[in-house]
Amino acid sequence: VAWFLWHGLYWAKMPTVTRKIQIALDWAVNYLFRPDIVEITTLTTQRRGRVREEDFLRAAAEVPELRELPVRDLMSRTLVTLEPEVSLSEAIRRCRGERTQVLPVVDGEGRMVGICTRSDLYRAVRQLRPLATPVRELMSRPVVTLREDATFAEAVQTAQDNDVRRLVIVPDGEPDRPVGMLSPFDALAWLTRDQTPEEIPERPGVL
Repeated sequence: VAWFLWHGLYWAKMPTVTRKIQIALDWAVNYLFRPDIVEITTLTTQRRGRVREEDFLRAAAEVPELRELPVRDLMSRTLVTLEPEVSLSEAIRRCRGERTQVLPVVDGEGRMVGICTRSDLYRAVRQLRPLATPVRELMSRPVVTLREDATFAEAVQTAQDNDVRRLVIVPDGEPDRPVGMLSPFDALAWLTRDQTPEEIPERPGVL
């Protein structure tokens, strides 16, 4: 009730109808695309705060064992993909249902023809694109990919050079066939692979 009262008062104070519609739309979009919040443990400090994904990747790349590890040993092999003719509404449903931010777009033969990110869907909703709009009109190209035999250090450099936080992994010599996805959470899983809940102090942060 308090949430509705506060937001109702805030909305009522907006000076124009256009601004009110924009605010209401922003609230709807934020509901559809909630950020992924993951608790991580700070083992070397008592300080708490927010850790940006790019900062975490940069720090993780300095870990010697992880730095030279092939991304095939880190990546997530479960891919959620879209077909080019899938509608905007179905893409949003899959994005929310599978809790993923990046969905490769593949044709009938499994070849990647583009990528649809949560940002692409967010932008389409804000632009009031029809829910029946096919993702081939929304997807981004070209796709930033990385060979599965590349090292984690190379992955971090590629992500920084292209200003992305998730990379589509492909086999050597087959740049249009996605076989996995690499994200900061994969590095986090590797770094905490030997820890049990009993070993992790209760000092959560936010990633």
